[in-house]
Amino acid sequence: MSVAYNTANGSATAGQDYDATSGRVTIYPGGTSVTVSVTTNGDNAVEPDETFTLGLSAPTNATLADTSATGTILNDD
Repeated sequence: MSVAYNTANGSATAGQDYDATSGRVTIYPGGTSVTVSVTTNGDNAVEPDETFTLGLSAPTNATLADTSATGTILNDD
């Protein structure tokens, strides 16, 4: 099966806090998960943890139980 994915802003902003990404991933027979990497951009600002959404759509040979997940960028300052 395969599924399309894309990032969307939450309290984190693409281009500032993380790099927006999109694409399509394949999960092979017997697999139950896949990793999608999202690059985060560090800064020196003291701020709360920030979030973004990873949306899932257009499944092929499958149905989606969930269509999104939340990523959290932890403050490290």
